[in-house]
Amino acid sequence: YALAVVGYEMLAGRHPFASADGTVPRRRSRREPVPRALHEVRADVPRALSDAIARALCESPRDRFATLADFVAAVERSATTGAVPAASSTLPSLRLTLGVAAVAILVAAGVAFLRVRGAESVPSDATPAAVTGAAASAPVRLVVLPFENVGEPGDAYFAEGVSDAIRSSLASSNGLEVVARATSMSLRPAGATDVASAREVGARYLLTGTVRWARGEDRVVINPSLVEIAGETAVTRWEESMTTALADVFDVQAQIAARVAAATHVALGLRGGGGLADRPTRDLLAYDDYLAGEAASQGGTVIDVPSLQRAEAKYASAVARDSTFGAAWARLAFVRGFLVSRIAMTPKAIAETRRALTMATRLAPGDVSTPFAESLIARFLDGAPARALEAVRRGLRDHPTDAMLLSQGAMLELVTGRPDSALAHLQLAQRM
Repeated sequence: YALAVVGYEMLAGRHPFASADGTVPRRRSRREPVPRALHEVRADVPRALSDAIARALCESPRDRFATLADFVAAVERSATTGAVPAASSTLPSLRLTLGVAAVAILVAAGVAFLRVRGAESVPSDATPAAVTGAAASAPVRLVVLPFENVGEPGDAYFAEGVSDAIRSSLASSNGLEVVARATSMSLRPAGATDVASAREVGARYLLTGTVRWARGEDRVVINPSLVEIAGETAVTRWEESMTTALADVFDVQAQIAARVAAATHVALGLRGGGGLADRPTRDLLAYDDYLAGEAASQGGTVIDVPSLQRAEAKYASAVARDSTFGAAWARLAFVRGFLVSRIAMTPKAIAETRRALTMATRLAPGDVSTPFAESLIARFLDGAPARALEAVRRGLRDHPTDAMLLSQGAMLELVTGRPDSALAHLQLAQRM
């Protein structure tokens, strides 16, 4: 039914249930008339195709095709059995070409859906040993959910910074497949359970926790918990309460990350722990601004203009305090690159955007945000999609599984006429 609605709109140039003024109802009413037949709206639509889409749009499911495969077959037959009149002066050949293309797209969409459904299903004769054997050889997948801030409301960004440090530490561990930050940040809508969050990304384990920054006492209290998902239940494998003096925010995050990584490996029976990130800046206030920028942009995963502008102000403040803060320069270039694609920029803002990229390239060439920013600026500021694609490819050499970079590369490959490669990169991004 949904595919037929899209097909009708592609061929007729209007939604099948649109009113005279073009308004589309949010919910259909049974009193609304049946859509006008496609071959009456456009004379170059084959009657067989018109009939196929009309049947798929029937009010009662009983009157539609029994399966999507039947609908696909009917659309395919219409391309050969339906007589398509020659184009006239009022129906230019482009419209005829678009009509044929729409038939092809409808067929392709239906077949693709059937293939996905087939890939998702497990054969009835598949043995449990075959299924579990394949899973057993895969790395242990773990998701680090954003740690909950139980201190002052304004300290939420600090809790997210702790989560990021732990995630980065675990991501470099042997035998662990850690779900990326962009996905982790989106897994806890209101009412979601730990089981639902883990199952959504196919994770066997998840790490949760609470963070309280007791500013008056100059200490941080963190309560991490490692949970295993067993069927429909969540079983706690390890939890601990950690209290650390806040002599240095970086030391706190490094200590917590190391202890959580070590305890996680013991609980999971794995060898080796993750590495610790280098100190990004000596200026704690600059780092405070950076964390606030990360909270505003959610690590670069929210790209609406107000969020980008809030993040831009914080990243700019961070580099104003410490001009050698490479990660902040990379993020600043990243958010300004997205702003270039969304709002009109003054000459001064354009110059500041280019300077941010220059500094990021010099101070943080290995940061994934740097090639991403370069690609955005090349595409939207310089109008050079080929150069933008090359920047993404350089970034993928260092970050071959970064989902956002893969998606950006796929869009650029589409723009530069490489659809097969774009599809492969999108599929990999989806898995990541």
